[in-house]
Amino acid sequence: MTKVTSVRRRFINENDRDNDEVIKKTWDEIVNRMIFLFREASEDTCTMINPYEDEIHSARDDFTKRFGFFGEKLMTDEEKENAEKTRLHAWHSVSELPEYKEMCDKYFEEDRKIAEYRVKCKDEAFELFTKYFYDLWD
Repeated sequence: MTKVTSVRRRFINENDRDNDEVIKKTWDEIVNRMIFLFREASEDTCTMINPYEDEIHSARDDFTKRFGFFGEKLMTDEEKENAEKTRLHAWHSVSELPEYKEMCDKYFEEDRKIAEYRVKCKDEAFELFTKYFYDLWD
């Protein structure tokens, strides 16, 4: 119960009482919160899912079938000529086409919200980690 001892000191100082069960419960909540936040901060383990994920994949597949992986079939004569001269090829994406624009905008907006959420989780996790750093090894 050495972890509880260090947390107990902080908890007693903040709340002026000594209750092992409350202290252990508080410590477990702190550690579980850190674990949750670090998991949410990771792209691989975040529970937020972009609801437009399937639509964007379907649109990309359709785009590739119709226009090529890099949208080669959408290249203008000028882009083709430039590619022959410089060997630098222009590429086009699904978001350029009006039929996919609205869906792409929704996808990227949702993706931005998820990224913001992950950053907030990371920041809160590190705040807790910093505050309780030494308590993790006591």
